[in-house]
Amino acid sequence: MRKPEVRNFPAIMRDTGGWRYDLAKQGVDDLAAFMEPGLAALLAISARGRSPAPAATALWHEFVSARTALLALIPPLGIKRTA
Repeated sequence: MRKPEVRNFPAIMRDTGGWRYDLAKQGVDDLAAFMEPGLAALLAISARGRSPAPAATALWHEFVSARTALLALIPPLGIKRTA
């Protein structure tokens, strides 16, 4: 089960607006920019009969770091949202 801040991240960022929304949008685009080729590379490694585990672990760590940075954009309680 996903945590509420992960599940509600798009709505929170939409409602917050401003620079946080802009950074979140760019961050999600950046996340997709490295995950898509990363996953394709893992499939190519696996198709060659090699273990993708080391590369998958590295990609997972990059994903977790990016996700953590995105979640840090959620405003603390008390910051007024634009909506």
